[in-house]
This record gives sequence, C-alpha cells and structure tokens, in this order.
Amino acid sequence: MKAPALSLNGISKIYPGTVALDQVSFEVYPGEVHGLIGKNGAGKSTLVGILAGLIEPTEGTISLGGRSFHSFSRVRAKKEGVAIVPQEPELILDLTVAENLFLGVLPSRKGILDRKTMRAGAEKALSAYGIGISVDLLAGDLSLSERQLLLILKSCVVEDAPIVVLDESSAPLSGRDALILRKIVEDLRSRGKAIVYISHHIDELLDICDRLTVLRDGKAVAVRERASLDHASLSELIIGEESSLTGGRPEDAPAPGEEILRVEGLSRWGTFGDISFSLRR
Repeated sequence: MKAPALSLNGISKIYPGTVALDQVSFEVYPGEVHGLIGKNGAGKSTLVGILAGLIEPTEGTISLGGRSFHSFSRVRAKKEGVAIVPQEPELILDLTVAENLFLGVLPSRKGILDRKTMRAGAEKALSAYGIGISVDLLAGDLSLSERQLLLILKSCVVEDAPIVVLDESSAPLSGRDALILRKIVEDLRSRGKAIVYISHHIDELLDICDRLTVLRDGKAVAVRERASLDHASLSELIIGEESSLTGGRPEDAPAPGEEILRVEGLSRWGTFGDISFSLRR
C-alpha cells in the first residue's frame, strides 16, 4: 500500500460563533485525483486557505512525506511541494508569458537572467499541451481563460509540484482550454502527482476523479470511490436531503396551477450554465 502524499487529520477551524471546519480528515495518494465538493459555505475555501498557509487551523495536523505540521506558512507550503491554483488567475500582467511561468524559479548564469533558457523552457511547456501562445506576449494581453491556463502550467509543469490543489481552476476556462486542463491532470496522474480537484460541477468530478470527499456544514460526510457514485447519489451526499432529489410530490398536495415563470438556458460565464426550470402557482 502506497503511503499518502497528503493527509489531513482532524482539521478544525473555529471562528467566534462559527465552526468553519469540524474534524475534517482525508488522504490523497500519489497518482490520485481526489475530488472535493460541497455547497457554498461547506468549508472548501477554509480548507484551501489552510493548505495554502493563509489560515491557521484551530486543531488537527497536516502530514506530508512522514512529517506532520499543525499549520503552514505560505513559504512552508511551497517548500513542502504544495501548489495551489486558485480560481482567479494571479499573474503579473506587465510581465511576459515566459517571465510569469518562471517567476520564482528564474534560470540564471552567474547571477544574470538567462532569457534564452527561460524562453526555451516556456516554449517547451506550452507546446507539450498544444497551447498556441507566444512566450513573448504580455500576460495582460491574454484572455482570462489563457491566464488561468498559464497559472496551471506554472504550478503543475514548470514548478513540478508533487501535490497540486486545483481550486475551481476550470471555472474561467473556455471549452478548448478545459480539455487542455484535463490532459494536464491525466499527465500529472500518470507521473505520480497527488491532485486535489475542487469543483462544484458534479459531472466534471465524476469524469476525472478517482475518489471524492464530500463536505457539508464543515464536516467530511463521505469519502467514496468514484465507481460507487453516480450523479444522483453524489447530489444526495452534497445536499443531505434525499427527498429533495426525488422530483415527486406528496399525494395530498394540491395540483399546481398555471405556469407563471419559465427560465431556459440561463448562463453566466464562469459562474453557472444552462439553467432551465419553470414555476407554477
């Protein structure tokens, strides 16, 4: 049995009057894509903040490579090989694509930036996944989707972090770039990287993950193998109310009246898509 690359053991975060996380535990193994899902307010953002070294847990430990930590700093998280890819791209817009990719790990010779090596490395990373972006473009000239893809490449390919947390990273991506992300994740899995994949899209998680942890009201209510889940069963775990998913009505409920509202294909880019429903009196 392989040792886990990352273990969360009894992680809690208590704010005055609020329990954001309550004894959350799960493990991520090398070569595993571990999905994390829950409704808004379930505790996902707090958990990511703890892994990124931005939030100190009230109790619990984080274990990596046989070492346990009560909390991280941002420097310690990076030193221990934990890369966080947030939903909002964090790039320096006045620097080029190549400079952003290698920022923090800039190649040099005798203390002088080696631009030739930097550009060659950037071109190699981009071409490996068929990304047709010039390495000399300013990041500010890229689309939001391209900026996000650049950030994913930086953490997953250039920095080659052993543990990658993708925090709603697919949300800003166009359809084509989402396919590139899928290719990157599959490549990381084949190379033994441990990936925490956070998304609110059930179908996306069921398509790409090996296991899933469901957060509800700050607690890890289930850790399941992907093969044991389908859309309905995962939805029930997220919501915690089986009856809300049956689609049925109580036998004694009055028949609905005329339709007074219809929504068809309502979308807002990066937030939700293809929402349709009707409402009757």
